[in-house]
Amino acid sequence: MKYIPVNLAKKGSFFDDKKRVLKISFIAIVSVAIFQIVSGLLSNSLALITDGTHAIMDAFVTGILLLSVRYASKPPDKEHTYGHGKVENIGSLIGGISLFVISVLFIYKAIINIFNNQPNLLLEQFSLIIFLSIAYTLAVDLLRIIILIKSRRSNKASHSIRADLYHAIGDMISTFVILFGLLGAITVGFNQGDSIAAAILGLFLGFLSSKLVYKSSIELTDYISPSLVEKAKKIIESTEGIIECKDIKMRKVGQEFFIETSVNIRADLSFEKAHKITTAVENNLYQEMDKNLQVTVHFEPNKEKDIPLESIIETIVKEVNGVKGVHNVLIGRRKDTDKIYVSLHVQVDKAISLINAHKIANKVEESIKNHRCEIEDVVVHLEPIHSTITKLECIKDLLINKTIEDIVLSHDQIKDVRDIIIFMTNENILKIDIYCIFKDNNDTIEYNHKIVSEIENKIHTKYRDSIVTIHSEPPIMTDKGLT
Repeated sequence: MKYIPVNLAKKGSFFDDKKRVLKISFIAIVSVAIFQIVSGLLSNSLALITDGTHAIMDAFVTGILLLSVRYASKPPDKEHTYGHGKVENIGSLIGGISLFVISVLFIYKAIINIFNNQPNLLLEQFSLIIFLSIAYTLAVDLLRIIILIKSRRSNKASHSIRADLYHAIGDMISTFVILFGLLGAITVGFNQGDSIAAAILGLFLGFLSSKLVYKSSIELTDYISPSLVEKAKKIIESTEGIIECKDIKMRKVGQEFFIETSVNIRADLSFEKAHKITTAVENNLYQEMDKNLQVTVHFEPNKEKDIPLESIIETIVKEVNGVKGVHNVLIGRRKDTDKIYVSLHVQVDKAISLINAHKIANKVEESIKNHRCEIEDVVVHLEPIHSTITKLECIKDLLINKTIEDIVLSHDQIKDVRDIIIFMTNENILKIDIYCIFKDNNDTIEYNHKIVSEIENKIHTKYRDSIVTIHSEPPIMTDKGLT
């Protein structure tokens, strides 16, 4: 499983930032609650008491959110392999339910007061305290909204910050409702203004809390938007090398999205190539989803997809006993027939006899023809390979070095020998690596290979069974031309 956060630079201080923001919000809400309840009790204002009680509930909810953030930040453990992010959802759910219950109670009380239509003589007497309380509340609400909006920009997926932002916006709107209701009651004698404001506030709180409860609930059930799943699937299937996205599972825990997917790739691909494809899938998801992701990709071979005949033949030949390597698999087809002709190079141990090597070649030919009846002819080019070499030890032998240098420079097309490195294998065989510079920059690789083969043959004549590797380089280009 691989995990790359969208913004690694901010990840380390992320939860600390959330806790700091929520602490500031908590202190602000408590101060508002005290101010409003005292003012409401003095003036007998249901709207102020309602909003003050709402502020107490907000403080309670923010406290729950603060505790849930602290707990949700704990790393995964044996009992919680996906981490503790769901605690944040639980905190939001509890807070939402609490707000909904209290909003119903306020609505009930406000309706009773509206029908009674009793004037509140204390509103005018304590009007200065009332408006000071409202002004202070609006100032605190505005401060909280600004802080929470800035926090949410860097923590877009945070349930806690989002929930507290909803509360802050709701607080400001409800404070304005209270302001208008109390203005009506104090200035024009509209006795029901205070209760109507409380009823409106209760309805608004009920709406916000029900929305919060719904969102927290569905995320606790591991709900994921189908459009988000479809987007992830398209990203996966658009990755080069992916035949099909067979299955995809997603879940959200706190701020992290977990994606587990099974993909089909060609059956003939090596493990290394398959790993590169799955890594590309992960990188594409990280770049295009713009989420904090943990991605797990399982790859499965797809044997139904058309696989190149060359790859199939290479796989078949590698399974033949005695074959050490396969390369240069070539396929030919005649126009006037559906017959297929195959040519390939097969590496075998250098020490086996010609008879045994011939048996391996026959077995290779037989295996290939058994796979496809339309294969008419198979040409096997056998090459020796030092399959038992396991160790190299660098040696210094001035005589051997000088002899090899003379052999290389004896060829007309060689300008210089840059380096000669001599090793002794665990089988007491010389391995000679040569770096030489050619005179002509325009020689073809075919001509170059011909010269290299001639030099190798001369060295093999002098040092039988040696392993010779020649690295050829063109003349060095300078501003003055070839050097």
